[in-house]
Amino acid sequence: MLSFVTGSIGQTWRIATGATYALGKDTDINVSWAMVWLGDMPVEQTKPTTGNQLCSQFDNAWIQAVTGNMTWRF
Repeated sequence: MLSFVTGSIGQTWRIATGATYALGKDTDINVSWAMVWLGDMPVEQTKPTTGNQLCSQFDNAWIQAVTGNMTWRF
């Protein structure tokens, strides 16, 4: 059986940047970075079937993503 834990997210902050470099007339290289700061996320959940309770907190939670791609025009 699959079970998920849900939590509330308050204020979030996002920052991102990227760059493109032209290798030639028809080809570009692209890179980007993004970060999302989620803050402190309290978790309090009770399983309805058993009544088991889960209480915790994710402190200073954040997510980062780095991507790269190439564009070729033909």
